[in-house]
Amino acid sequence: MIDKKTFDLIQGLVPMAICDECVAKQVGAAPATVRKITDAFALTSDFNRYPGLCCRCGEDAQVTRGCSSATP
Repeated sequence: MIDKKTFDLIQGLVPMAICDECVAKQVGAAPATVRKITDAFALTSDFNRYPGLCCRCGEDAQVTRGCSSATP
C-alpha cells in the first residue's frame, strides 16, 4: 500500500522531483521505508533518482522524479 501511495505521489509531481523525507511525511511512512521503495523504483525506466533540489522542502537531497509515461 505504501508502494502505491509513493508511486502515485511521485508520478503526480512529474516533472518535479521530491526527496524521501517529504514522500515519507506525505504517505505516512518511515523515511527508511520510503528510501527502499524509491531505490527500487530507480531500477526501472519509469523513475530517475539523483542528487537535486526537492520540490516540496527545497533541500538539496537525493530526489526521485517520475516519468510521465509510467504506469502502476
